[in-house]
Amino acid sequence: MKKIRFLATGDIHSDENLIKEISTKANLKGIDFIILIGDISEKKDDYKKLLGIFEGKQIFMVPGNHETKSKIKKLQEHYNVHMIGNSP
Repeated sequence: MKKIRFLATGDIHSDENLIKEISTKANLKGIDFIILIGDISEKKDDYKKLLGIFEGKQIFMVPGNHETKSKIKKLQEHYNVHMIGNSP
């Protein structure tokens, strides 16, 4: 039986160095699902830079206080992020 592997992270706050560190320290090839725990971006639209390392992975997210309704909609429509829990 194949093990299912998750990577959970949050409070990235548009920190591209943190994303690079995650991509080098985690074996992303072996990860099946990504769980984001809010506060991913503080900028208008830097999701492509921040979420690019997770391309091809199923992404689930609990929205934080930095995810507005319009940002949540963009994440769902353009980055196929599935929301968990209540949206702001």
